[in-house]
Amino acid sequence: MIVFCIGDTRSGTTAIARCFRDAETFVNLGEVFYNSSDGAGHYMKRWEKTDPPSLEKFVEYLDFLRSDTEHLYWLDIKFHDLNRFDPLQRAVLGQPTMVQQIVKAGDPTVLIGRANPLLAANSALQAITSGTFHVAELDNLEDTPVESSIDRFKTVTAIRAALQRNAELRAVEEHLRMHPQLLRVDYEALFDCPEAEDNRAALGAWIGVETVSMPDLRKVSHGWPEWFDRDLAAQILQGTSGQWWVS
Repeated sequence: MIVFCIGDTRSGTTAIARCFRDAETFVNLGEVFYNSSDGAGHYMKRWEKTDPPSLEKFVEYLDFLRSDTEHLYWLDIKFHDLNRFDPLQRAVLGQPTMVQQIVKAGDPTVLIGRANPLLAANSALQAITSGTFHVAELDNLEDTPVESSIDRFKTVTAIRAALQRNAELRAVEEHLRMHPQLLRVDYEALFDCPEAEDNRAALGAWIGVETVSMPDLRKVSHGWPEWFDRDLAAQILQGTSGQWWVS
């Protein structure tokens, strides 16, 4: 069985997958298109290798995974990878060929979003600056901002990134609207609310996994970094649907 997990960077897809790590049948393939030296990129390294992107080859890869009826394969696909088979299309506003294939195949698909995309954009800037994207979960772990002075340029950059993230999430959600097995969930519902444990259990039950644990990874930064100018952000977002992002 295959489960597609589709989300933007810093949307919590890694932490969510780690919730099911102790289930015997669960196999987390991670970001299958991420060609790195740390073992990620299952599709890139073991199937496509050096060949040019091919939808036909990707379909063969999915059929190969489906042939294993004893395991559940979790595929993490980021928004920027959805156009992999559409070389002339850079944004996800037009329906990517890969999305069309996912809808047609009908495998269970989880669309992960952030209720507050501005926090995700800030988290991405923080991680890129520090070079650290995840740390082991520790008691009383606190953020350690790299910058201590307010930076208006980074604030504006984060707002632009957040607005783009929000637009892309809405577009992908619309593309998947006809999917027969789609579950749309926000990161905050799984980790940052009183019902989080129950929601994680419900997600596990939906994909057929009974063993659900707390993730052993967490984001480096999940709050407002010290360089973020909240007053400036409130002025820029005033009167928009994103005004509450800085509350």
